[in-house]
Amino acid sequence: MLKATAAFTFLTLIASLSFGQGAADPWLRILTGDDLVVDVDKNSLVLKPGGIVSADFRSSYSKPEPIGQGSTQQYASRIDSIEFKIAEPQYRLAKSSFRDSSGRSIYESSAKEGIWKRRMGGSSYRFYGAISKLAPFGSWKVLTYRYASGEGPSDEDPRSLRDLVGSAIQIKPSYLFIGSSNCVNAELDFKPIADKDLARYGLSLKDFGVTAPSISVIFATCKSNKDYPPQMFIFLESSSKAKL
Repeated sequence: MLKATAAFTFLTLIASLSFGQGAADPWLRILTGDDLVVDVDKNSLVLKPGGIVSADFRSSYSKPEPIGQGSTQQYASRIDSIEFKIAEPQYRLAKSSFRDSSGRSIYESSAKEGIWKRRMGGSSYRFYGAISKLAPFGSWKVLTYRYASGEGPSDEDPRSLRDLVGSAIQIKPSYLFIGSSNCVNAELDFKPIADKDLARYGLSLKDFGVTAPSISVIFATCKSNKDYPPQMFIFLESSSKAKL
């Protein structure tokens, strides 16, 4: 029987590193063209409030390109920070850094309040697909669980809960897969959370083993699968460890 004192159950997760995460080279190739190649920085994903994510993409050219029409300055590569909305098929350019052949920045441009464009396929579609491969998105493994009361796994716990230990959890934009159930239209939002935000639940960051004043959290809501709780909180302790 589920313990009556436990309003919350915490699952401890560890990331299954993939797509070269943790390797010496931070860049992941996503596009190869006749005159350029495009890579994404595997460590650049940023989760922002409002269900927005951003990542850095590097375009490297076979021949130097002029920075602007009529400009004598040329660049060998460009790093673009691109923002994406998860709930809507939209993206926008946030800023760009133009680099010479040695990788030194020679020109910076910013597009604050840039216009949102619709993802219609092509490179923007491929770029969005690349972010789903970056931590904290990807595959996680459940190490253990415990109740808010502090009690750990017990033979008296529901089989569905005990079976989660060792199972995989997939966290993707708009998609969650936990155990044998999935939510294909998950609503995700991201923001830092502090003790004051947890007070109404009778919890504190210490309950998660967090000593910092705040921690990044993914708020996941699933309306398409009644097997899921109304809302789940994924506390990101690092890019490879979390609690759900």
